[in-house]
Amino acid sequence: MLALDVEFLSGVCVAGRSPSDPVPDWPPQPDRLFSALVASWAARGQAADERDALEWLEQQAPPIVYASDGEARADRTCYVPPNDVSGRSLEALPAHRARHARRFSACVPKEALISYCWQEASPHIATLSLLQKVARDTPYLGHSSSLVRCFFRQSQRPAETRPVVRATRGVYPGRFSELEEAFRRRVRPRPGQTLGLHTKTELTTPASIFGSKWYVFADAGGLCPDLRATAVAARALRGLVLSAFGAKSVPEAISGHAPDGTPSNAPHMAIFPLADLGWDWSEGRLMGMAICLPREISPQDEEAFTNALRFILRLRKKSARYDEVVLPLGSDSAWRLTREVDPKRPSFNPTRYTRESNTWATATPVVLDRHPKRWLNSTWEAQVETVISEACRNIGLPAPRQVIPCVQSAIRGSEAASAPRLAPEWVRWAMPGALEGRPMTHATLVFDEPVQGPVALGAGRFYGLGLCLPLRRHDGALRGRA
Repeated sequence: MLALDVEFLSGVCVAGRSPSDPVPDWPPQPDRLFSALVASWAARGQAADERDALEWLEQQAPPIVYASDGEARADRTCYVPPNDVSGRSLEALPAHRARHARRFSACVPKEALISYCWQEASPHIATLSLLQKVARDTPYLGHSSSLVRCFFRQSQRPAETRPVVRATRGVYPGRFSELEEAFRRRVRPRPGQTLGLHTKTELTTPASIFGSKWYVFADAGGLCPDLRATAVAARALRGLVLSAFGAKSVPEAISGHAPDGTPSNAPHMAIFPLADLGWDWSEGRLMGMAICLPREISPQDEEAFTNALRFILRLRKKSARYDEVVLPLGSDSAWRLTREVDPKRPSFNPTRYTRESNTWATATPVVLDRHPKRWLNSTWEAQVETVISEACRNIGLPAPRQVIPCVQSAIRGSEAASAPRLAPEWVRWAMPGALEGRPMTHATLVFDEPVQGPVALGAGRFYGLGLCLPLRRHDGALRGRA
């Protein structure tokens, strides 16, 4: 087995998936690593034998990557000058040069050392020596501020404790020549070959189909809806995203519909509410929305989504700000939302919903997938427990050990699942389309083992209903059945 250890000397990896994507590329993909090695080869003098060694490497099967988890660092907007302006233009003077806004995505890993392992590769000792020379002189990976130390080694399969991460982009025979040609033409090379889904192969706990990458939008004015209008606002935001595709086909992972127009059974984009919930003095105020992509999504579908997001953020004729979108919520009302790339407020932190826990409680009520029948031999509560257990299995989680349905939520600040019969319409949960008229309930779920969120259950899970928060032990809010 051939392995390449890469140590980030500053403890930070500065690398973005694309110039406009704020999510850092962690761990760096094999095609990025190969590009760094090729750049080192060119700086060393373009030796023919070293070129042969790199062309041997590009023919190997994609490596397995061992890397720890990391946290995205808050990237501030920097203003950098463009390339030198030639001629007699006044902008050629340093004091008059323009500045363009740039954001540099960065990740702070728990462990600064990652390993790329080609399990079937067994290079000749001379080839390994040549690769070692190139790696030794590779100064950075990603941005030039990401200083690294690289070392090739040939060893047996290690007993790794770090998670295994599947690569999404790899190299292939001819990649070296492709990079060389792009440099000669002074153009940016296209990304490497798509390898598959960006998923960890070793999960320590059961995880739902919903991913941990959230695109957060905060209230910026206009008519901010009530928490009970979550599904209506989520439907409007989904429609805005789909409209960005125009006449082009929308990927199934985003639209939730198969190519023939039928509802998809595969995981797809969900939209969740961000509200003042779960704190000691929570008021249940809706503060924003978040778009959540599936945990397993192909790079092509993710790129299609980011392109759609960039498009709707650039509709300046409807908005006064570049990072703002407008949601139409009626004939004469609209809600303005701004993109929060680095959310600071605790209620906007996705980790509240994505961490592991044994006990979860609904922050928004579950829309049951089917109507419980009161005339059956089993009680209404027992039927609800069965329906919610099936809803857990529908999102990839095991059935909970205990389900406690209740009209009221165990999460502070949330609204009741149903209103009194004679209550006015505005105190009821607004249900769009096919969700109208379905039974709803809050619930507390207890699992035998910790499960990883996000947890969203029921027929309205893709519209922010049935969204759960972990319930802390000292909350003492396990209420009785309705």
